[in-house]
Amino acid sequence: MASNVYECMYILDANAYARNPAGAAENIQKLVDKVDGEMLASRLWNEQKLAYPIKGRYKGAIGLAISVAKQHGWLNSIVLVN
Repeated sequence: MASNVYECMYILDANAYARNPAGAAENIQKLVDKVDGEMLASRLWNEQKLAYPIKGRYKGAIGLAISVAKQHGWLNSIVLVN
């Protein structure tokens, strides 16, 4: 089965990210591992005020990740993970 390359943008709680950036990166890695994928790159893109609150939070840490996975559509199954 062929692998697909995914570029993902994710929003994290800015306060949680500031307290534990390594833990946030580990959680993103766990999501990729869950579908037997491989993380090629991941980094924080920006911290900014959100256009509207998400789960009562007004500021987010926005990250980008590039990964390879064999499962098609795996992102749909993990959207809105805490």
